[in-house]
Amino acid sequence: MSQLAIARDLVKLGRIQEAAALMLTFARQVLELDCTEVKLTPDGYSLNSLNGILSLGTPFEGQTKLFFKYHQEEDESKGVAEYYNSKLLEDAGLPVDVPLAARHNPGEQILLYRVRTDPRLADVCRAIEHGQAAGFTAEETIQAQRDLDIAVGKKYLETLTTAPREKPAAEPLHQLFYLRLVDDPNADAPVSGGRLKSFYVGKDFAFPGLEKPLSWAELANLRWCINGVTYTHTLGELFAEAMVLLAPRELPDPCPVVLGHGDAHNANLWIERDSAGSARLAFFDPAFAGAALPALLAEIKPTFHNIFAHPDWLYHSSEVTQRYQTRAEVRDGVLHVHHDWKLNALRAEFLATKVTHVWKPLLAEIKAQGLLPADWERYIRLALFCCPTLVMNLRAGADRHNPVSSVVGLSIAMMCGSAGDTEDVMSQFIADITP
Repeated sequence: MSQLAIARDLVKLGRIQEAAALMLTFARQVLELDCTEVKLTPDGYSLNSLNGILSLGTPFEGQTKLFFKYHQEEDESKGVAEYYNSKLLEDAGLPVDVPLAARHNPGEQILLYRVRTDPRLADVCRAIEHGQAAGFTAEETIQAQRDLDIAVGKKYLETLTTAPREKPAAEPLHQLFYLRLVDDPNADAPVSGGRLKSFYVGKDFAFPGLEKPLSWAELANLRWCINGVTYTHTLGELFAEAMVLLAPRELPDPCPVVLGHGDAHNANLWIERDSAGSARLAFFDPAFAGAALPALLAEIKPTFHNIFAHPDWLYHSSEVTQRYQTRAEVRDGVLHVHHDWKLNALRAEFLATKVTHVWKPLLAEIKAQGLLPADWERYIRLALFCCPTLVMNLRAGADRHNPVSSVVGLSIAMMCGSAGDTEDVMSQFIADITP
């Protein structure tokens, strides 16, 4: 493991001082910076990252403090891609924070930015939801999101074109979806692997109300009834379908593609004030951006993570035992779940602007050009389903989740991936964007 990977893992273990000392040595010896201090900034959103502030005795690019970011998942190349993708978005006229420099060596791919004092949109939204001082009102925050969605929606329409399948199939965005489902993306027949296997297959699942945990074999084959709505699929069926439909080799040929960020969740957005005092957003961390993103995949991550992942249950799961009332029971092959999660006013407004300014015009134009696949709804639903289930382990006792957040999270994932016999917020979303 590289020094950066070791430091990142130390942070996950809460050994912050050891990680900072390792980073200080790396900054001095490897980056050859006159670094005097390292302050790490761990948070609930940086799941595979190490980031913080380097204080310098001798300035670098005129800066005495630098924000650094190291990102590593199963594929180490994404940190360098962020440097180039920032320039791609900047050249396209989208608001983005561009790194000052990048180190490209495998395992040591680190980015250096100017230090910002602006908050991330994720932190402002969380403060608003908790009734705390946020520096921005809810109305300002919603308008800033609306303005960005208008700009992004226009850019999608401006850049919408077709490309041979191999071009969008090579985009790094698939790392967040299909490549987390399998070990061998080139296998003739998909086999459970990646995070699907390491997170869930062969594991036990504890939910409030159950006398004993369910095995994966049991849970994967149960139908779900959530708050009285019965869903068509089992978890096992959704994962199996996702392994087929989300495979890059299954993209249409030619494929409708757009230019975009791809992973613009609210922790990858700064919120700032312009010269007139109005709130505006700027992209950060475009590690998965591209000029040929599959058009149906481009807005999936921000749609789920900025809306359905809140309030609190995904990123701050320790708090949900006080926020939500849940219970589960198994009857006649059906897992009956009752919970009181729902979109709050802030997230409902975010969803409305996504529908109006991004999804609806994009799908309408794709259809007008005769490029909308017949299975577009299943594709979107399954991609949304993969967001919570593969970004972190939702199983209670693994990573940061507990029985309450586990059953809430898996219920929301089921709602995303499967149609119910009664309308829910996801089926309404699908109806609203259907061209």
